[in-house]
Amino acid sequence: MYRMKRFILSFAVFLMIISSVCSCKPSDNIEESYTDDEIVSVQRKKVENINGGDDKMSTSDIKTGSKTDTEGKKTDNGKTGKKANNFSLAAKNSEYKYEYEFFDKRYFVNSVLTSGNSSRVKNVLKKAKSGKKVTVAFIGGSITEGTGATKDTCYSALIAKWFENSFKNADIEYVNAGIGTAGSIFGVHRVDKDVISRKPDIVFVDFAVNDKGKDQDLENATFDALIQKLYNSQSTPAVISVAMATKTGWNSERKENLICRNYDIPMLSFSKYIHTVILSGKYLWNDLFIDEVHPNKMGHKIISELVIFYLEKVLGELNKKDALSAKIISKPYTPESTRFLSAKRLNPVSIPLSLNSGFSVVKSTFQKTDGFFETGKKDAEISFTVKAKTLTLFYGKLPSYGGHFELYIDGELIKKYACATSDTWEYINSEVVATYSTAENHAVTIKNIYEEGKKILISGIGVTS
Repeated sequence: MYRMKRFILSFAVFLMIISSVCSCKPSDNIEESYTDDEIVSVQRKKVENINGGDDKMSTSDIKTGSKTDTEGKKTDNGKTGKKANNFSLAAKNSEYKYEYEFFDKRYFVNSVLTSGNSSRVKNVLKKAKSGKKVTVAFIGGSITEGTGATKDTCYSALIAKWFENSFKNADIEYVNAGIGTAGSIFGVHRVDKDVISRKPDIVFVDFAVNDKGKDQDLENATFDALIQKLYNSQSTPAVISVAMATKTGWNSERKENLICRNYDIPMLSFSKYIHTVILSGKYLWNDLFIDEVHPNKMGHKIISELVIFYLEKVLGELNKKDALSAKIISKPYTPESTRFLSAKRLNPVSIPLSLNSGFSVVKSTFQKTDGFFETGKKDAEISFTVKAKTLTLFYGKLPSYGGHFELYIDGELIKKYACATSDTWEYINSEVVATYSTAENHAVTIKNIYEEGKKILISGIGVTS
């Protein structure tokens, strides 16, 4: 009996020693410290030595997912010590750039700024589940258009692909109405033609970084009007706003979220997610972005995963009863938004001219806008009449070859404008140039200020009634 007790005690000690040794071994699986419902996937690899430092990093250093303190000692799941880093690679993050996938669902949950009324989203998912045609549309700026990725790997394409993969019997139509640098002012004037005319079932809206805050009241009013136009359109689509990120952390999501919350419309913040994971040490900005605002392919994938996380949550609650959403928005959150509910863009190709001296009317597209007026000739001038309560000018910003022009309304010089820009890319600038108490006819004249080798480009005229 004594020998048996001694054997059992010795065997228990042996097991304790083995357990202790195993627990000290660095993990080769970066997911080990997280539960399955917290993390989706991770695939980490070194892709660039940013500062030219020591490039002799071991494979085990790259693979390890153990959380360590600043001296390399393993901590209790990263929870002990004020200086604890999330990964053993954190000390190298100033020198190395990494490419990996890390989707922490805890951060996704916190990045749903407003979950909103999900009844319209449920209707879309039920329609797709039944095998019917579903039109998935996106309107926004260059991120929506796909800058930083490709047409097949941008976030909008990945979300459309999720619909296709999740509902294989459905006919999924994908509409990408993203235009680089376009904000809500331009968006509200083109949403009828570019999105609403396609009778969408669900629309994702991205304007939080392109509404730059230069005229916040105007941007709020036009964003509000755009949401109303979409929500009240004939196809009664679900509308979801997605706030993109800037390196400084600034965007207009706070104001936009107030509008979305008032209408009980979902708003998701990629910005909140990305700054949270960067502060936690899981990413560097350069891991996910090509510049201060445009995500790379991995950044686009994270945006799509954030949206898909929300969609899958709603998909899992299809049988859960909830309040019906409003059929239409009848009480605007921003009073000035009512002015822009009738906003539309007049295509230069279709505007009858009362005078054309030296301008070309070009039918080919510039930034997906179907035509423009263009000239580089001396004394070039055009005149036309439009009926408007609010008059907005859309003109090209042209690096290295942009000129200047004068705008006259009813014979009065309004302002001198510059197509010249220090930026390195072409884009459309939007500016409200006149506002009246009633919709009346106004004579508009545009005169080129001649500069040799310089051109001006007028992309369209925005009017409201």
